[in-house]
Formats: sequence, C-alpha cells, structure tokens
Amino acid sequence: MTPDEAQALGKALDTAKDYADEVLKGPLAEFGGILSDTIGYWRLKNRVRLMLKAKRWLEDKGVEPRKLLPEVFVPLLEDGGNVEDETLASMFASLLASYLDPDKEENIHPSYTKVLAQLSPLDAKLMLVFRRGASYKGAREIGLRGWVVSVEHVAEMVEVPKRASYLSCLNLWRLGILEHQGYRPPSGHPIPTIFEDSPEHQQYRITEYGVAFCDACQYGEESNKAETA
Repeated sequence: MTPDEAQALGKALDTAKDYADEVLKGPLAEFGGILSDTIGYWRLKNRVRLMLKAKRWLEDKGVEPRKLLPEVFVPLLEDGGNVEDETLASMFASLLASYLDPDKEENIHPSYTKVLAQLSPLDAKLMLVFRRGASYKGAREIGLRGWVVSVEHVAEMVEVPKRASYLSCLNLWRLGILEHQGYRPPSGHPIPTIFEDSPEHQQYRITEYGVAFCDACQYGEESNKAETA
C-alpha cells in the first residue's frame, strides 16, 4: 500500500466508522476489528467501499437510515469484505442499503446475506440475466415467471463455457434462486431422450424467491435510475 493509498483509505475509514456508529444498534467499538487495520488492507478496503456505497445511495435518495442489529450488520460486512468483483461488491452494498432503508425492510429476508456470500461472480451475472427475463408481476401471479432458458443458451448470452454455465445454474438452483424446468433437445432430433441428462440442454427459470432476492441486491440500480431520470 502506497502512502497515498493509505491516506485515502484512512479518510474513507473515518467516514465509514462514523456511519457505522450512526446505523448500528450499539457502538462500533463493541465489535472488535470489523473496521480496523488489523484485518488487512484488502478486506478493510472492501468493507469501507461497501459501507460508503450504501451511504451514498441512501443519501442520494434522501433516506434516513434505520438502526441495524449487529447480527445483521456484522455478517454482511464480513462477507462483503471478501469480495473484489465489482458486481458482487455492489450487490453487498445494495443489500446493506436495502436493510437500512425503512421502506425496504419488509422485502428483506434474513437469509439473503448468506445466500449472497455463496455466489461466484459468474453466478451473479447469470442471476441478473434470468432476472431480466422474468415476467412482470401480474404474469408471475398466474405462474408465468419469465424465460425458461437452457444452459447452452445462457452460456452463449454471457460468453462463457457451457460447463461453467451449468455449474453456476446448479448452484443457483441449490440456493433456491432458479428452478429446474427439464431439458430441451435439439429441434427435430429423432431420439430426443438421449439429451435428458445432457448438462448443456438442461433448462432453468428464476423462482419467486430469486426475483425477490435479486431485487434486494439491486438497490444501487434503483439509485442510478433515479439519478438519471
């Protein structure tokens, strides 16, 4: 870490500590080194970035943050501190902002932090693809939850190997974000059943839990839209 980096992080850290004291139910000092240089530069930088993003988004929307219990705040900051990928980092910041926004409180399930901590950058990218293809609320209420997409197709959409796409779909399925919808053999194939166990021909669709979870992780997207409206 260069002297300039250390100085910039020190200023950001002071702001993050003040904000943590403002939004925590209980003083930050009670929670050890969660925002101290003893945890290492990389994790500390990520935790500070997470907090300041959430703070900025709330301030831009004029939202007065509510107080958070440490059992919500601390795991979120700890898991978010292990993330460097920009998409996942923004999701952690969005989830924190959603927890702090009184108007979003009823839309946040306690499981969300631990679910987010189990996503890879590719998982997050695929989840957003499936979310964009979800039907509007009225259609979902009658059982139509948007795209049913094959592993092969989604791999082409995000330009990754089919095997990587398959493993990400399996993880999103395991976490309840996607649901398995059978398989899609090539059109007109004389023996379609031979593709029943083919990974690249498996089909998935986002669940209602997945829609709610994904939306809670896109608070920053809402703020960006508001700024450009």
